[in-house]
This record gives sequence, structure tokens and C-alpha cells, in this order.
Amino acid sequence: MNYIKGRIAPFLGRLLVLAGILSFAQAAFAAQPCVVPDAAELSKDVAKYKTVTVTVDDCIVQLNGHVGRLSQSWDAERKFRKASWSSGAANYLTVVTPRVTDKNLRWSVNRVLRSPGNNDLRSPFGVQVKGGVVTVTGGSADPMMLDTVLYAMASIKGVRGVVSAVQLDPLLNIEEIVQWTPKTVLLPAILPGPVYPKSQP
Repeated sequence: MNYIKGRIAPFLGRLLVLAGILSFAQAAFAAQPCVVPDAAELSKDVAKYKTVTVTVDDCIVQLNGHVGRLSQSWDAERKFRKASWSSGAANYLTVVTPRVTDKNLRWSVNRVLRSPGNNDLRSPFGVQVKGGVVTVTGGSADPMMLDTVLYAMASIKGVRGVVSAVQLDPLLNIEEIVQWTPKTVLLPAILPGPVYPKSQP
């Protein structure tokens, strides 16, 4: 009994005090008001997009209007998602762009994939284009390369949407890569004979 009073009881008391402090800190953090920049500051963030309007509801940014390219929609959303006061962004922007045939879009997308660093020959991306929407399939071990490729596709005039069905796996096709790697075989050196052989007696 003395052991319980001397050891366990103080430990439980400290544990309860720590739990109370953590609960108070969480409540204080949750109670902090959302400090949103004024309308002029918000408008300045999207000033280059004349047809985009920004509203904020409970620290959630709502983007409305239209842009000329899909990448511009992504840029505007990314800007507000990075803001320290923002809890998120709801992107309702519409891409208004001249209609381009799927055949021409496929040609432009393939040109992007042929650019250095935009594809992995051991695991190439597959592309489907339908109604201005580009669907990318395949696998990649490099998420940064994938982001670069998707953004480049979204910057193509006429692209209305980009869907990624790419699987990210750092050990993608490791067996095929090992088999694909040329094997080096060290052969014994062949020593040449004398240029002028000795005459036989």
C-alpha cells in the first residue's frame, strides 16, 4: 500500500495534470479566430486573372470564374492552399479554351512526354485523350517528375482536364530493371603471341 501511495499516486497525478494542459492548449488553439486578409489583398493575389473572384468562408477559400488554361487554375488554388491563414481551397474555376481536336492534343501531349526528364524509358507513361481530358496511366518511382509532367500537360492550350492513373512505387519494375541492366563479364586477358615466331630447326 505504501508503494502505491509513494510511487503510483504521484505518477497518476502528474499524468492528469499533463492531460489537462494538453486539453486546454487544444481548446485555445481551436478558439483562435480566422484572420483573413481584406478584399483588396485577396484580389491582388489573383490580379493577373481578370475573371477570377475570391471569397472566404470560415477560412476556406472559394475560387469562382474562369481561366484560359488548366495550369492557371492549379496555380491559383496552390497559392491559397499555401497561405498560413487558409484551411483549404475549393476550386470552382472553369477552363474556357478554344476547342482543339483530340488528335492534335495527343500530338502535343506526346511532344511533352518526349522532352528530356519527362518520361522513364523503363516504365513509360501511357496517354489517352478524349473530349479535351488527358488520362495518364503507367507507373513512376519519381513523384516530382510526375508532378512536372502533369503540370506541363495542364499548360497545353485546349486541355480541359488531366486525370492521373499513375501508380507511384519506388521499387517499380525492379525485377525488369535488374534484368534490363547489362551484365558485365570479365574475361581473361588474351596475350598476343610473338610477331615473328622463332624458326623451327
